[in-house]
Amino acid sequence: MKKVAVVFLLLTLGAIIHLALAQEILEIPPLPHAFYGTLKDVNDEPAPAGSIVIAVVNNAEAGRIKTVEVGKYGSEEPGKAKLIVQGYIEDGSTVTFFVNGIKANEEATFKSGEVTQLNLTVPCEWVSRQTPPIEVNVTSVSTTANTKTTITPEVVNAEIDITTNVDLDNRIFSFAEYSNPVFPAKDPSAFGLLSLGRYIDIRGYDISSSDIKSITIRVYYTDEEVEAAGIDENNLRLYWWSGAKWEALPGGVDTNENYVWGTTTHLSLFAPLASAAPAPTPTPTPTPTTPTGGAAGRGAAGGGAGAAPAPTPTPTATPTPTATAITTAIMTPSVTPTATATETPVPTATETPISTPAPTPWWRQPTSIIAILAVIITGIAIVIYLIRR
Repeated sequence: MKKVAVVFLLLTLGAIIHLALAQEILEIPPLPHAFYGTLKDVNDEPAPAGSIVIAVVNNAEAGRIKTVEVGKYGSEEPGKAKLIVQGYIEDGSTVTFFVNGIKANEEATFKSGEVTQLNLTVPCEWVSRQTPPIEVNVTSVSTTANTKTTITPEVVNAEIDITTNVDLDNRIFSFAEYSNPVFPAKDPSAFGLLSLGRYIDIRGYDISSSDIKSITIRVYYTDEEVEAAGIDENNLRLYWWSGAKWEALPGGVDTNENYVWGTTTHLSLFAPLASAAPAPTPTPTPTPTTPTGGAAGRGAAGGGAGAAPAPTPTPTATPTPTATAITTAIMTPSVTPTATATETPVPTATETPISTPAPTPWWRQPTSIIAILAVIITGIAIVIYLIRR
């Protein structure tokens, strides 16, 4: 009977060891898939060095690279940097690419251990002319109809509260932060506005305008940025680029928490801006008074009535030139929020948090593995003890 119990215990322990090892082997991530190639815009112009390329698989970031050469990402030479796509990814999964937050035209199929040349093109013309972004974040978001969801990108100094009219499942949002207005036509100074040097390009994919009920955007800043720009902090407002000019969104500024906020129903390029201080009006110079009577003629005429002096011209103030806004021929989107100086209450806290990645399974955590090994060792010790008895 004792031998039967020992055999049964050995078989049980063997099965436990086999299952534990099998699970560990099955959960080892596959070898990564590396990519490299050219990087151009829709006009076949090369993207600048410093551009950020992000690979997305299964609605999550799976790799990124910051370019070092104009018009290229990664290198074909062995041992040099490439865009590495990795994680618990099945062969055959679709890989999508985002350049500075803009979805590229090309996609790829994940194949473990392969190196692939894939030339990427971006479906807009200004990528080749812009200064590269400071940071880019691409994230997947699910929403519930008529319920506010907050999206807080990890590396961009902005966040949004979005309320949708319908449920949305795993939609991609991109945030790209710039220190300049992308290209000269969007320079706020041409419209009499002062900038903090912070521009946020926010995009949503597979989302229609009818899906969005409201969006509140918050862009954060520092006291040092306000001081350096020479801006009255209380005059800051959140503006959006309409396609022809910068327009203020309904909203305000929180000078305690240091953020500018505005409400809208669409995504675009946003920036915290302030109206430039008006030029001071010159003070007119007083007109000098001309002396009268014989005092003017005494001296040359010996007390006689002197000739009347020539009148002194009265100076006039030069009118202050008025700055004229510069406009372009770019079409303005149909939805244009009305600017207002009314302070709207700061939005309330998030009601529905953004989805987070699934936690690591318990059996893959180091403490669990140690516990399993301890149980196995104890079981073996018990078996040895029973055999010796």
